[in-house]
Amino acid sequence: MYGATRRACSGRTLLMLTTALLLSVTGLLSGLPSSTEVKECDKPCMNGQCNTATGKCVCFPGWVGDQCQHCGGRF
Repeated sequence: MYGATRRACSGRTLLMLTTALLLSVTGLLSGLPSSTEVKECDKPCMNGQCNTATGKCVCFPGWVGDQCQHCGGRF
């Protein structure tokens, strides 16, 4: 009788722990930003590339400005 009670309790404990773990993981994942979210740059990047994670232009060396449209003094 003692063995059957012990197995039933350990089975419930395992179920409760598994449920708690799944709920925790689901909660953590729901708070993370989507990895497939792509942001377009508002304006075209003239001398650089659009960073789709931030939605801002990343200028090539020597170029500055929100569209990488100004020479930064490098020749």
